[in-house]
Amino acid sequence: MLIYYIILCSTFMYGIFEMNNDNSLIRYSCFGINIDNMLYSQTVKKRKIITILLFLQLGFISSFRNFTIGVDLKGYISNYFNPSINSSLSNIFKEHWNNGIGYFLLNWLIGQFTNNFQFIIVITSIISISLFLHLFYKESKIIWLSVFIFICFIGFGQLFSMLKQILAMSIIAYGYKYIKKQNFKKYLLCVILAVSFHTTAIVCIFIYFFSHHKLNFLNYIKYIFIGLITIIGSTFFINLFIKYYRGGMYAEYIIGGKGYTWLLVLIGILFVGLFFKNSAVLSDKNNIIVYNITILSIILQLISLNFSIFVRVVYYYSFFLSIFIPNIIYSLKNKYLRLFGIGITVVICFSFFMKGLNENIFEIVPFSFFWERSTAI
Repeated sequence: MLIYYIILCSTFMYGIFEMNNDNSLIRYSCFGINIDNMLYSQTVKKRKIITILLFLQLGFISSFRNFTIGVDLKGYISNYFNPSINSSLSNIFKEHWNNGIGYFLLNWLIGQFTNNFQFIIVITSIISISLFLHLFYKESKIIWLSVFIFICFIGFGQLFSMLKQILAMSIIAYGYKYIKKQNFKKYLLCVILAVSFHTTAIVCIFIYFFSHHKLNFLNYIKYIFIGLITIIGSTFFINLFIKYYRGGMYAEYIIGGKGYTWLLVLIGILFVGLFFKNSAVLSDKNNIIVYNITILSIILQLISLNFSIFVRVVYYYSFFLSIFIPNIIYSLKNKYLRLFGIGITVVICFSFFMKGLNENIFEIVPFSFFWERSTAI
């Protein structure tokens, strides 16, 4: 597990580098008052350096991990070498037009140049990690903390196991800029592309229609009503999903009593965020988008309480916490309160990180690189 600790600790160290010689403690502007050009230039340079270093680190361990790292990877390997799937384009369009056709087309394209599955891992890692980091670089006020949260909450397990869904999620991350611009056509294209990799990405269409809702009493009531409808209708929805999605293969995941911890975490984060809503929206009006996405993630999490695997759908929404939390902290005027916010976030995230490694649900421990066969670090 050492490699995971190194990545997480180095991300935290980048935070110290980012804050170094910055008297505002991660504040680069202050409610319309511009900082001097030299400090701004230094800040931009630091963010670029941190982004590049994070890309190199995450990209390296993800691209060159062993085939045994990731619970779902065996299935991807089997599909890659299945001649009935990858022998021709016609077979792909015939067999997978409604189930991950984008991913299988990517497989087929890479297969024209090599039969080494490692190239699939490398390319999917580069695409997904670069798109997530693009989002954090553009939208997060504290990029190192965004990556820290992403690693702890989304984690290496999902990144190493769910190739198709991670690609779909990263495409949605890229489409965030079109949500900001309220460009529905371009965002819709991103959703369609994401769906071509994983059909569950269709749930992201709702983000656009709720993203710019004002945080007022009327909309709170609307969200509560939608939540109640979700609770009441969840059983019907789950049965419908099981019946028509991929031949009922997920019927075994109709499990109750799970998901409450993550639900409470989401609710807790939202309420803290709402407490500082005025300063957050004043700091950046686009923060209202991640507020609405967080509320929607809570509503979706209600479904996973009786259908455990549905939490994978919630990931499309909850990874935006990587922007939501840092931007709330950034908006705080008091520098000591900001430091406290960073500290408590790091502690909570690290506890989730440790819990994930200890449970090893995604089979990523022990870690090894592809050139290793018996030795793990």
